[in-house]
Amino acid sequence: MGIFRADDGVKMKKSSNQKGIKLIKKKLSSIRFQIVMYSMGFAILVSALLVSICYFYIRANLRRNVRETSESSLQLLGSEIDKSLDNAENFALWTTIDSTINTYLYRMTQEAKEADTLDAEKLKERNAVDRRLALSTWEHFNNEYNAMGRTRHIQRVIVSTVDGQHYLQSIQNAAITSSQGLIGRIMSTNYFYHLLEAEDFEFYGLKNSPANPFLTEPVIPMVRPIQSSSSSEEIGFVYMEVSPTIITSVFSNYILESDERVFISIGRGHKYEFKDGALSECSTLPDDMVSYQFKNKAFTLYILPSRRAMDIKMNYYLAIIGLIGFSIIFIGLLLWLRLDHVISDPITKLLYKLEKIGGGDFSRDESIEWDTELGAIGAGINALSQNVENLMEKKVQDEKKKQELEYQILQSQINPHFLYNTLNTIKWMATIQGSDGIADMSTALSRLLRNISKSKENVIPLSKELDLVKDYFTIMKYRYGGTIEFDIDIKDPVLLRAGVNRFSLQPIIENAIFHGIEPKGGAGKIVVSVFLKEQGDGTGIETQERKLMIIEVRDDGIGMTQEQIEKTLSGELEGADDFFRHIGVANVSQRIKYTFGEEYGLSIESEVSKYTVMRFTLPYIEAE
Repeated sequence: MGIFRADDGVKMKKSSNQKGIKLIKKKLSSIRFQIVMYSMGFAILVSALLVSICYFYIRANLRRNVRETSESSLQLLGSEIDKSLDNAENFALWTTIDSTINTYLYRMTQEAKEADTLDAEKLKERNAVDRRLALSTWEHFNNEYNAMGRTRHIQRVIVSTVDGQHYLQSIQNAAITSSQGLIGRIMSTNYFYHLLEAEDFEFYGLKNSPANPFLTEPVIPMVRPIQSSSSSEEIGFVYMEVSPTIITSVFSNYILESDERVFISIGRGHKYEFKDGALSECSTLPDDMVSYQFKNKAFTLYILPSRRAMDIKMNYYLAIIGLIGFSIIFIGLLLWLRLDHVISDPITKLLYKLEKIGGGDFSRDESIEWDTELGAIGAGINALSQNVENLMEKKVQDEKKKQELEYQILQSQINPHFLYNTLNTIKWMATIQGSDGIADMSTALSRLLRNISKSKENVIPLSKELDLVKDYFTIMKYRYGGTIEFDIDIKDPVLLRAGVNRFSLQPIIENAIFHGIEPKGGAGKIVVSVFLKEQGDGTGIETQERKLMIIEVRDDGIGMTQEQIEKTLSGELEGADDFFRHIGVANVSQRIKYTFGEEYGLSIESEVSKYTVMRFTLPYIEAE
């Protein structure tokens, strides 16, 4: 029985997760998913855009309509209040210009000035005349006050001399009036002289009645001066107390929504809200209100439109907008289903056919040849499968012929082991006879041929490459009668494990012998030096987190010109006429670039008649 380890479970779970992720990525990249994403995404985008436009447009229109409705209502309400205010102001103006009242006030003012100069008998007669004048003036004044229903909103009207000693009064309810110290209380208010001295009608908001301290309902005070008709002398004033009903009564026939609010501004900074049939003072006014300016600019009426009424209408339109958006999404769903049928299903069948071809079924499938572009692809797949089947049959026939040819070649081929054994026999015979040179050459040649025929690696350790070079030089040494010297200088033994291209040093050694030393007609020496260089040390090649391995092959031959160097690196100069001829210097440099990168390769430094240095620049990487 096997033992299940914990890390095996982790690996299985990790493998399962990776498969799941790959499956999800495959589904997300499928055409079916993209059709769904683009068709539904487009439908949702159009729906959202259209719904948003409709929502904001309808909301703005509803808001404008509600405000226009509120403005219309305000104009109706304001015009009614304007009429009532005009009625009160006109009555106040009447008192200031009425000749009867003017005569009464002038007479009382003049008699007050002459009272100290009259004796008791004349003063008594004058008082009797004054009482008759006051009574007739009051009747005239009271009749005008009661005319046309002015008593509905004007609770009290007082016409008084400037000193307050003589006055006439008409009131709405005589049972609640109090006249003791009346004019003094009126004139002692903080607004009396402000209103008296104003150029036109001004208002000071709602105030408690100074004429009747027991009256709980506030009033709107009005004061105007009265001048003599014959001069500009001020002979008196008219004081009026207007009830807030002049404003609130207008709203009795106006039905307010539960969240609709009405405000009014009276005078300078006095703000009131109409609530529960009365006016209550407030400090600030809400934003976004509709206003109406009265003819008398001291009054401004405001209304805060009902949001509830707008929301009810908006909900109705939202239902319509939602239906439109749902319809667009539904159309997008139908579009997806149609595209899925037209595109996705045929592609699924094509993929299934390709899977069958991958499994070895190359039979023709007529069902994937539709009258569309995808049908043309299906016909191409069928044609391709037929061609593949024909090629496979041809390959089988070619393979049979190849096997027959190989068998014939094997029959005529010399077994490599026979060649190795023959060279080995020559070696031992030369050893027995004392011919050490023949033995060394046979051994070197045997190893060299074995490496050529058996080794398949492209990159090998430097130590193995140097062994090949040594075997090659052994053969060359006997060929040239020992006139050529060969030396290897390894700066650090660890470099022997570094990777180099197989058969990269041998063509360079061969080039040094045939084109460097041999043409000078004398002895020569070849030195191979291997060392490390740190990156960025002036070589002109920058690497990241790697050291550079430099291999220099130096000979003391005839040297090379710059033109010969360029032709050698470009491959225009030919190598020796033997097995290694096709592995020239340019070929070696190109193999290095293919293996390690374009920044590596061969470079040549030479001076004519003195020396030549072939320099390898390689990354320091240990070979496996």
